[in-house]
Amino acid sequence: MIAQLFAAAVAELATLQLPHWLVIAGGVLVVVGAIGVLVSGRPRAGAPPEPDRKEPPPELQKEEPNS
Repeated sequence: MIAQLFAAAVAELATLQLPHWLVIAGGVLVVVGAIGVLVSGRPRAGAPPEPDRKEPPPELQKEEPNS
């Protein structure tokens, strides 16, 4: 039974020519890539998180008057 299904699939695919295979392979790669992006646990690229600072940067520090 499996051999008959395989033979039918091979006969069906034998009618496709090379450009058709390229289109099918490209479509499969696009679908697999989209699924990979959806399943991936990595966050999307965006603005980097702000670093935790305990003091303001030097350009924002107030200068203390000299006595």
